[in-house]
Amino acid sequence: MNRFEFGQLVASLRLDIGWTQTELAEQSGLPVAVISNVERGERRGLLKDNILLKLAQGLQLTSLERREFVLAASGVAEQELNQPVEDRQLSFRQAEKFIGDMSESIACFTVPAFVTDSYSDILLVNNAALSFYNPPQFFLETDTGQVGAFNQMRYVFHAKTSMRELQGPVWEKSALMAVRYFRRRTMRVRATRYYADLMEHLRDEREYPLFYKFYRRILYELHDDFYHEVKKPVDENEVAFSEFTVFLATTPFGELNLHYLAPLNDKTSGIFAAVYQQVGRGSQRFALYPDMRKI
Repeated sequence: MNRFEFGQLVASLRLDIGWTQTELAEQSGLPVAVISNVERGERRGLLKDNILLKLAQGLQLTSLERREFVLAASGVAEQELNQPVEDRQLSFRQAEKFIGDMSESIACFTVPAFVTDSYSDILLVNNAALSFYNPPQFFLETDTGQVGAFNQMRYVFHAKTSMRELQGPVWEKSALMAVRYFRRRTMRVRATRYYADLMEHLRDEREYPLFYKFYRRILYELHDDFYHEVKKPVDENEVAFSEFTVFLATTPFGELNLHYLAPLNDKTSGIFAAVYQQVGRGSQRFALYPDMRKI
């Protein structure tokens, strides 16, 4: 992000909470003039007088959100984290090969696994994940050109999703974890047109009646996603698994994350083993990558 895009990020995070610049100034201990200059992209010395840290504190960012916030303030775009490649076509071929290699890798996973981009759009899904999550037909048949066609939030919060029935009483907790991840993951791409279009789509209460309510809810909860708490189930027969997010790699077109489910007991291991035995190896590609709308 350049400083103008970072200013948009600060304003966006402030508006998430519903504060004015004066209220953010009070929370962060910074003069209103400094807040105004940062949001307009006119402030260069973000490290001076701990302005960056005071902003993060004032905006009530979690530990992992602060990491994204600091990276965003660096002024370095995701694509610039790699060694420069003069030939654009070569970059596309590298990205295509990388996705192909990852598709072959997760195809062999015996547990549900999938890969997402910086917008939480799902790029790859292995057969075990498709069978376990059992996404509704409308999700699978969506035009890849639609904004957020294969976004995680679409699967979690769409009015016709099957996730709520799948997870039952733990759906609410899982949905809160998903929307926290989404907010953090998209922090460095908030200034893009694709993000604006995606949020406009997700705020349609007819299709996503609960998304914005959950998005607002996480802003007012005392929560820090510095670590994931893993508990053994009280009942050994209880179906339980823990979802882990693993940093995957920096590609010529941004960072990708690998997600996989780790079973916490023998029963869940047996369920995953049965799923894998039924569907076998394989994976499918969902969202486009690279997607020119996101570059």
